[in-house]
Amino acid sequence: MPTLTLVGADEFAPDTELPDPAKTGDASPQAVRAVYDALGVDCGLLSSSAAAWFGDARPARFVEAVDSPVTRRLTVGGQSVAVIFFPPLSVGGTRESETPTPKLLAAVRR
Repeated sequence: MPTLTLVGADEFAPDTELPDPAKTGDASPQAVRAVYDALGVDCGLLSSSAAAWFGDARPARFVEAVDSPVTRRLTVGGQSVAVIFFPPLSVGGTRESETPTPKLLAAVRR
């Protein structure tokens, strides 16, 4: 059975609030990229701070979160699949409320 493997932003990133090796400095961008490569990720999303942390070691097939949706078309098991990464709410809302602003809602509706 075909499997589509997606990774959301901040799962192994240095800017999360969880105590992970990337945040505590116990892992290098190259080591974290090797984890993603071993997982066989088809497509993933990086926060802007995680993208900066990875630098030139950015995992293959990952895109950076921006203030508008990002679409990627993939072929998995001979089937065409579209993946849409929506902007994180904190780009247009507030971390406290995670309430999207009208500007963010308009960008997602486009």
